[in-house]
Amino acid sequence: MSQVATFRALASPRELFDDRFFVTSSSKMKPTPRALELREPLETVLLYRRA
Repeated sequence: MSQVATFRALASPRELFDDRFFVTSSSKMKPTPRALELREPLETVLLYRRA
């Protein structure tokens, strides 16, 4: 997924959760605390949806 496509895909969830999800640190992108908090529940939902 391109950077632009990723940005667009994250736009609605960013508004919904009022969080950027990733921030630039040095030359890397790091997840915000809220993104880390949502990781496990989202993985569960996505895995369940796949089954």
